[in-house]
Amino acid sequence: MLESYFQAANEVAPEPSGRLMSRVLEDALAAQPASEALRSAPVVGGLWRDFLRAVGGWPAMAGLVSATVAGLWLGIAPPAALPGATIAYLGLDDASYPVDAAPGLGFDLSEEAL
Repeated sequence: MLESYFQAANEVAPEPSGRLMSRVLEDALAAQPASEALRSAPVVGGLWRDFLRAVGGWPAMAGLVSATVAGLWLGIAPPAALPGATIAYLGLDDASYPVDAAPGLGFDLSEEAL
């Protein structure tokens, strides 16, 4: 029984009045200079923002920070197997192993007295 009413409602699309359209157009024209002023405002922190944009945004910056922290961690406290694996990878013998020229300056975080 209601199907005929639904069909009639779908066939007729309401059109906005001319008065409404003129008011919407007036409001849009009044808002345009304000949006133009916002676009021409000086950018604060332009160098930092340009760097973030060049790197790829915050997700890429998070990856760079993670890689930096991991590299710092491996540089300060390398795992015990790392020197042996490096020698095997580079094909060096034990005689050409690099020597720590300043062993007292290590960052090994041990509790032993020097």
